[in-house]
Amino acid sequence: MQQWQKELTALLGNKVRFDFTERLVYSYDMGILPDAVRKTIKPLPDAVAQPESWEEISSILAIANQYRLPVVPRGSASSGYGGPVPAKGGLSLDLVRMNRILQIDTQAQTVTVEPGVIWEQLNNALANQGLTLKLYPTSAPSATVGGWLAQGGTGIGSYAHGHVDSCVQSLKVLLPHGQIVTAGPTEIWKYIGLEGTTGIIVEATIKVDPLEEKKPLA
Repeated sequence: MQQWQKELTALLGNKVRFDFTERLVYSYDMGILPDAVRKTIKPLPDAVAQPESWEEISSILAIANQYRLPVVPRGSASSGYGGPVPAKGGLSLDLVRMNRILQIDTQAQTVTVEPGVIWEQLNNALANQGLTLKLYPTSAPSATVGGWLAQGGTGIGSYAHGHVDSCVQSLKVLLPHGQIVTAGPTEIWKYIGLEGTTGIIVEATIKVDPLEEKKPLA
């Protein structure tokens, strides 16, 4: 075992894995990259980690920087566009354990969540409070909040509200060297749609609407 593996194990215990079969799963998303592309990159990560807090991610980044280990954040990998697939091996950072709804503010009509929260589960929780999402991806049953924000794009509700960033009030982001920053409406463009290359989204505050009955027109 190499030194960086020992340090990650000391930090994360069984939340970091090095066995081939598990790493192989993380070399794909829902889509299949063409063979010509896969031959030019190294999609197989050297390790898979599932942190439970932004503090753990910050410590992971410190180790990764020390040993020049690439880090690729990953949601549920439901997009099929290759965003969570490593290009140079390194560490696949699976945020599945960071799945808490931190606050539902019915007065301000916002919800604050960790990146691993599933969109459909979030909308169900909001419905219990008389609220609903302004927009969400078509892959809402499996897609994570952090994954879609990092991917960017449009979805259900976009005819009324536009691009995904229109519903984001603020983000907490870990920068590559481990510093945590809060990005407001004028700064979220630095992180949304950039696949985690500029920072890892660890918390999002999203604007929501009052729950109303929806009737299909066509």
